[in-house]
Amino acid sequence: MKKKLTIKAIIFKVALFIFVISLLWTYSYSENDNNDYELNKVAFLYDGADLVGVNTADKADDLIETGTEQAEKVIGTNKDSNVSTNVIPTPSLVTFDVNEQEQEETIDYVKQNTRLLEDGYTLTIDNKYKYYFTDLKTIDWVGHQILLAYFPDKSYVDYYDATGEIKAYTEGDKKFTGISLDNKITITEGSQPGSELIDSKEELLFDLFHKNQNKVYEIISDDTSIASIKKDNDISDTTFKLDNPNIAENAVTYNGQQIITNQLDPILNVVQTYETVETEEVEFETVQEIDDSMLQGQFEITTEGEDGEKEITYENQLVNGQEVSSEKVGEVVTKNPVQRVVTMGEGTMVNSVTVESGGVDSSLLNVTSSGFIWPSASQAVTCEYMGYSGHTGIDIQNYYGAPEYAAKDGIVVTSGWSNYGYGYHVVIDHGNGVKTLYGHQNQQPPVQVGQYVQQGQVIGYEGSTGNVTGEHLHFEVQINGTAVNPRPYITSEPAYNMGSVCS
Repeated sequence: MKKKLTIKAIIFKVALFIFVISLLWTYSYSENDNNDYELNKVAFLYDGADLVGVNTADKADDLIETGTEQAEKVIGTNKDSNVSTNVIPTPSLVTFDVNEQEQEETIDYVKQNTRLLEDGYTLTIDNKYKYYFTDLKTIDWVGHQILLAYFPDKSYVDYYDATGEIKAYTEGDKKFTGISLDNKITITEGSQPGSELIDSKEELLFDLFHKNQNKVYEIISDDTSIASIKKDNDISDTTFKLDNPNIAENAVTYNGQQIITNQLDPILNVVQTYETVETEEVEFETVQEIDDSMLQGQFEITTEGEDGEKEITYENQLVNGQEVSSEKVGEVVTKNPVQRVVTMGEGTMVNSVTVESGGVDSSLLNVTSSGFIWPSASQAVTCEYMGYSGHTGIDIQNYYGAPEYAAKDGIVVTSGWSNYGYGYHVVIDHGNGVKTLYGHQNQQPPVQVGQYVQQGQVIGYEGSTGNVTGEHLHFEVQINGTAVNPRPYITSEPAYNMGSVCS
């Protein structure tokens, strides 16, 4: 999770990078020990060629004495050293307010080779990076440019300036709700080393987002434009704005104009917070109701179930454009699921009614040893004839409740429950001692004993009743009471064998 920060401005109205109220500003004053010096009285102390101290005083003797003490603290008293106050080349005060032209050589030397203390500010980031500047307006400008780079347009920055709040905006499926800095940042006021001052606000902005980088340029010509340069260098809108703060994206360009094309390597950690909403299914529940008028083992789906929907809100964080976290923060059901209601039978189970083959009117039949159609819309065989010991048919897998078809014309001689493992089943007599059996149906079959059925007529529905694991159709062909391999009797397209699963 991100570190929560707060904006704190003690003296100056403008704080560094004022993004959101979670941004912490620790603005402190640290008065330099040499704060009350006068710029026209400065001495520079050297250890050989190395500058080791700067001191100020009203009198030259005091200047040299205290300056030597300062130098010894810097280089250590145990180190062999050659401490002097030679600016050029004898100990002296450097005076800036008299006869500057005569002292031009001295002044230039001092500016180029010393750390002349100047009043200003030190920006410290994460106790590691330091930047020196003389005007707080530099920070105000840098913070403003960062907001312009990350917000969609200037109106959002104006809204923040006016209200102190972030106006949410959407990009694709992301609703951006916040922006902050995840850095420890302090500003210290006091005398700063002049030779390390930031030359410009543009330089500070570049350094904050391009540590240890030199600027890389591309030159505008007749064949290029800002858009083409961005595309060729894979530069995002945010990167372009941070690299080129003084060039509007739709600005008129000219030949020879320089465009900075660096990729970001930031010192600052810019944290963006956004929300996403995802829709997920809410699975329906199945409940059972009892009906004593139905036999035990029978059931019926009286209400089909229907999944509902819910919207889940996630809060996500990007740090410098890279996603670092995602947390579920809310959930709302937008469509309630509908329960599936299954009515179960609890009545006394009875055996099926069976008639003998001799009672069948054979004049209705036209049976040969072939001509049987495949009894299911599915051709997926999970277990062949004798796939295991005692398996007297083939198992055909389809979905629960799939229709099963009469393999050939015949008379229904069995329709109901079996106490021998077939569950709800149907037996059809096709004459000449040939019968087919359809086992493990899901409920009491829809055909009655003595009923004449035509080839292809629905005689039941796939289930898993009886001695079985998983729903399927157990299909048998019986010749004179003995089960045989059904395959030679089927003339329709052969089934696809799923392998010896045999359940």
